[in-house]
Amino acid sequence: MRPSDTHEAARWYVVYTKPAQEDIVEKHLHTANIEVLNPAVRKKRFYKGRLRMIVEKLFPCYVFARFDPERDYRLIKYTRGVRYVIGSRSGTPYTVDESIIESILSRMKDGFIDLSAKELKPGDRLVITDGPMSGFEGVFLCERPKDRVLILLREISCRLEIEKQAVSLTSR
Repeated sequence: MRPSDTHEAARWYVVYTKPAQEDIVEKHLHTANIEVLNPAVRKKRFYKGRLRMIVEKLFPCYVFARFDPERDYRLIKYTRGVRYVIGSRSGTPYTVDESIIESILSRMKDGFIDLSAKELKPGDRLVITDGPMSGFEGVFLCERPKDRVLILLREISCRLEIEKQAVSLTSR
């Protein structure tokens, strides 16, 4: 980090990258002594019939960079792999609140973001908080392969098998 980065003009901004270029942008900006946050998550996925741990970017095509736009904007804008800095049409970059960055950093564990939610156990009461069934209450029955869950819905007295990614669940 540059000594002048402690100056109050250095703030966090969002940099939009070319697809799958986040690591390249991070490397080049680190070389230029720009502080970068490029959060990644570990996920379990079936690949060739086996459950494997993969690494995905938390925000594909985006990285956070802390810099002084007066001094470093052109450097950032013309870094290999960068499309542009998120901002207004006039070219003024939008700042990211420090609390958002702190929130992301607080969830980092071993260099990765921990997205693990409370594990549901059979019999746990829950509410679907997102998706087409939002607001329905039910009982968690079991987890199925390929990130699916089986829920017994009280309101319509039926069993429903849904993908975890299709809805958000909150335990009661």
